[in-house]
Amino acid sequence: MQFPSHLVVWNPSSTLLAPHPTTIRLQTKTVLLPTGDYVLESAPRATVIERKQHLDELAANLTTRDGLRRFRDELIRMQEFTHRVLFLEGDPLSLTRTRDCNPAVIRDILLSTLAEHRVELMMLPCSTANARNHAAEWLASRLIFGAMQCPPPPPPMSSSVKTA
Repeated sequence: MQFPSHLVVWNPSSTLLAPHPTTIRLQTKTVLLPTGDYVLESAPRATVIERKQHLDELAANLTTRDGLRRFRDELIRMQEFTHRVLFLEGDPLSLTRTRDCNPAVIRDILLSTLAEHRVELMMLPCSTANARNHAAEWLASRLIFGAMQCPPPPPPMSSSVKTA
């Protein structure tokens, strides 16, 4: 997924009745993450996004014993984040075009498993370049607003002692 270099977002210091946009600059870095596919470097425990590129991958994760075990292990590792998101490239209509399984079974196993682990589902079509660009904006915005919803970390413990 190619994220934009700049993103127009709602400025939360404005009101909902008079919303003001602001533009932020995004820099991306490709690194191997222990959990998930996307995190915000400035808030590494706020939001994690796990990406599934196609329904055959999702079907393999949900309908085989080893696949389901690995998928659940990933969801368990995601619990250390405040916000957990599974991003599925596609839309509900594309769930009807799975190769080897009944799509209703895949849907219901997915929804049940995500509910069990309190993971949000985000489905966005990515079949065209324009759709992929919009999906990247939604993902970046989700990471940013997830970080804004998290309380700041506590200040570091001081080792100095003051005496009177």
